[in-house]
Amino acid sequence: MAAGGKGIPLFWNRTCRRILGLCMALTAGVVLWRLPLDGLSLDGQKCLALSAAGIILWAFEVFPLGYTSMGILMGYSLAINPLTAGPGDIFGFFTKPMAYMIISGFIIAGAVRASGLARRLALFLISRYISDYRHVIICCYLLSYIMAVMIPQPFARAFLILSIMQLLLKDSGLGQKHAANIGLAVFAAQNGAGMMVLTGDSSLNMMILSQIPEAFRPSWGQWLYYMAVPALLTGACMCALQLFLFGQPETFRLDRGKAKEELDKLKGLSAQEIRMMVWLMAAVGLWLTDTIHGIDIGWVSVGVTIGMALPLVGNLVDGSQIKEVNLNTLLFLCASMAIGSVGTKTGMSSFLAGRLLPAHLGDSLAALFLVTGAACILLHLLLGSIMAVFSLAVPALLTITAGVSPLAVGLLVYVLTVGQWFFPYQSLSLTIGLGEGEGGYSAGTASRFGLAYTVPSLLCGGAAMMWWRLVGLL
Repeated sequence: MAAGGKGIPLFWNRTCRRILGLCMALTAGVVLWRLPLDGLSLDGQKCLALSAAGIILWAFEVFPLGYTSMGILMGYSLAINPLTAGPGDIFGFFTKPMAYMIISGFIIAGAVRASGLARRLALFLISRYISDYRHVIICCYLLSYIMAVMIPQPFARAFLILSIMQLLLKDSGLGQKHAANIGLAVFAAQNGAGMMVLTGDSSLNMMILSQIPEAFRPSWGQWLYYMAVPALLTGACMCALQLFLFGQPETFRLDRGKAKEELDKLKGLSAQEIRMMVWLMAAVGLWLTDTIHGIDIGWVSVGVTIGMALPLVGNLVDGSQIKEVNLNTLLFLCASMAIGSVGTKTGMSSFLAGRLLPAHLGDSLAALFLVTGAACILLHLLLGSIMAVFSLAVPALLTITAGVSPLAVGLLVYVLTVGQWFFPYQSLSLTIGLGEGEGGYSAGTASRFGLAYTVPSLLCGGAAMMWWRLVGLL
């Protein structure tokens, strides 16, 4: 198969990109390590060189994420004075409950999928409410948002919904173009669904929290209060734009009876599904009341995971679910968090803010929106990693936004970055769904959708600020 140019195999395209990324990373690291930089300490300069090299390696996918992440952590440990930034700053991610929230999220997601509860819910909605192609697209978004409360892992949600849609649409007469559009809806919907509840995307949401000072971090209920409106608006805008951009097929046949037939095969709720419902309700109840009982949602998630493994009342997880924990993701989060924390300790963040951002924004919300929007779009385009944008943009912006809630700054970066992309590699959810074996859509289709969504994404960011102003966050 050729890609990127006539007669150039995909293998060589990928190899050339990796070699180019490696050369750029080494060059950037050496130049920044040796370049005289007034106003930046020696440790800050080392941090800048190591961080820049690591981010380039991430962006070009020179190595698997986990390998590059371990390299960054090793570099910080060996090169930076431990009195400036010690192991607690470098490996702090694994000392915090959020790490175990993410691990539990992978396990809970696998357990919910295996129980059949989410599949039953999806089949029920499809058999009752879907009658045409437009309803299928809307249902992809709706199911993603509902399941965000049940399944704290976006890829698990997406593949579950996609498998159900593929089963039901097998004999619908859809062409490849419109079938791929359904796959695009499933994976694009995860961007907004994951931001609605704190546990909706255990990786991204924990990452943005790690960049916000601990005193300003929200509870599960506060996150829902602040982010439900931006998340729902993001999903509604994406869904409407997708329906407008890609249109409807000339012929479409959906046999709702097939969904009803599949639902009837499940018969009544099984004992496993009932136990899963009880544990999920317990989890949501404890997440909602974390400010009352004082237990971090990370430890609540661990407790629920252990409860699901108990005999008699559990039996929902076994040794197989732990294999679903993605070590690459954990190491990537640890390194991304280290860039922010070590960058702050060594002065790198304030140095970059002083060179790249206005000296002071004060409490001007218009200036905050414009500067944050420009910084997020540019960094996201250059770095290609949402988490890398979080780790650089939030600490830098916090140094110039005195008088503005750090939580509002962090959430604004979140909304403007997660809901914006020009290329699929800028969104991990969209990247996972690329190709015929997955969501079925092409990189060009995803890019067209992302480019068209740029202005709506900025409008959603502006609307989010208006909402936060109304509820007192700004």
